[in-house]
This record gives sequence, C-alpha cells and structure tokens, in this order.
Amino acid sequence: MRRLTVLMYAVLLLAIVANAHALEFVSSRPGMNGDDYVDWGVLGPENTLIPKPFIINSAVYGVQLTLDKPGGVNFLRLNSGSGWPTPFPTDGDLLYPNRQGPIEITFNTPVRGVGADAQGSLLSYKMLLDVYGADGSLLGSFDVTESAFRPPVFVGVRDKDPIIKKVIFQAVDPATGVPAVNGFVVNRLELAVVPEPSTLTVVGMSTLLLGLAKRRRR
Repeated sequence: MRRLTVLMYAVLLLAIVANAHALEFVSSRPGMNGDDYVDWGVLGPENTLIPKPFIINSAVYGVQLTLDKPGGVNFLRLNSGSGWPTPFPTDGDLLYPNRQGPIEITFNTPVRGVGADAQGSLLSYKMLLDVYGADGSLLGSFDVTESAFRPPVFVGVRDKDPIIKKVIFQAVDPATGVPAVNGFVVNRLELAVVPEPSTLTVVGMSTLLLGLAKRRRR
C-alpha cells in the first residue's frame, strides 16, 4: 500500500509538471506541427466580401472559429500575386481585414496552437499576436518585425495543451505602433488541436493510479 501511495504521488507530481504551460512563439509552419487547418479559399473567389463577424469550421476536427474585427468594413478574400501583390510561399488564398484590423479569432473549444503566414502593407511592419485563455486572461504577446520587400513571415504560438481560446493578429508601424494604413493579410491558418502524447500519457497514468488507490481502500 505504501509503495502504491508513493508511486501515486510521484505520478501526480509528474502530471503537475507536465501540465505546466509553456506557451512559445513559432516562426515556421513546420514548427507548428499542426494537425488541422482553416483554408480561406472556401469563403469564395477573390474579392468576395465576408460580413463580420463570421463563423468557419476547421477542415479536420471541425473546430468552430468566430472571426471579427473593429470598424464597419467587412473582410475581403484576396489572392496572393494579384489582389495582394506579394506571392505567398505556401497557400495563396488570403484573408484581408480590408484596411481595418486587427483580426480577432475566437475558438469554440480551446486549441493547442495557431499560426499563419502574414504580411503588412508598410515597407517595414511589425506583426503582433496576442493570445488569450478560456477565462479571458492574456497568456502572452508575441511580435516579429519584417520588411515588405521580403517574403511573408509565419506568426504562430503553441503549447503542450489546448489552452488557447482567442488570438488577435495585427500589423503596426514598428516605430510608432500605429496600425498599418492598408492593413495586412494572413493565409491558411495552421492549428494544433490534439494535446501532445506525453501529456495524455501522464494524465492517464494518474487516473489509473487514483483508481487503484480507491480500490485498495475498500
């Protein structure tokens, strides 16, 4: 009984450590290690106006996303290389907040990671990404500064567990912090939905040992 109790507490301690959140910035799509995505191409052809707010589901797990932004102008669907002059390296179906950013994305169920290739309209721009939890608290703020003469930048964030309830993308002037005059665009949204295997394993072991302890007490 004593050995079981010691083992139980050891695994519970591991569970606490495993569940310690380690939100981190991700600068590449492969680095996201995503298992789901949202393709803006399903919203319609180029120059389709999308009223705000709007709801769209992810392609694999059907996570429901609500997209909104301040101001009275609707979203616009653009293609890279035409409606937006810069070619995007991966997916050219773009979402444009029509000059009035930011883009606010709320998930009906928290996800583990989210990111996209993005580009601002200024010669030099700073992409911002604010991340919020289920209780509305700010989990972290991330940014990357880039030039419009260079390829778009991937802006993403991930954790071991699904703790991300809302994210806000924005592009600003790095010197003044003023939103980019002509806004910015994002391409296919990369999502990480399923918790990492290590977390699932530790939580499963903890549950099993708690069950065994209860049976021993009876």
